Amino acid sequence: MPENKTPQAAADRGAAAMGAHHFARVHGISKDKALRLLQRLGNNPEKLKAAAEKLRR
Repeated sequence: MPENKTPQAAADRGAAAMGAHHFARVHGISKDKALRLLQRLGNNPEKLKAAAEKLRR
């Protein structure tokens, strides 16, 4: 099956990376750690914030 090259598909691919970068910067953790948290916990703000705070300690 060919890759979906619509503008929306490109935006969706970039959204996760941009979200991880912003989340990492706001919470003072690395982008890699932010990506792992997002993959593990999904898009739940309360759980993500709590996990990021634990990583900073």
